[in-house]
Amino acid sequence: MRCFRICVIGLLLIGSLCAQVATGRITGRIIDASGAVVQGAKVKSVNIQTNVETSAVSTSEGVFDLLNLIPGQYRVQVDMSGFKHY
Repeated sequence: MRCFRICVIGLLLIGSLCAQVATGRITGRIIDASGAVVQGAKVKSVNIQTNVETSAVSTSEGVFDLLNLIPGQYRVQVDMSGFKHY
């Protein structure tokens, strides 16, 4: 019985270790000056050290999600026709 408990505890600990990842994400919501959401805006992040680019497009709610980013500093650009470059 003691061996069974140790095995169960060991499996629980291993399961929690698997949840650790070495990447991050940048998530946001794009709105205009009046507070309306901006759908279809092109969002690009550039890692300052490596120049690796990741891009996404904002959803109908104006939400974007840049996934699997390695740790570092990023420059984020948002482009949409009819708006100033930001």
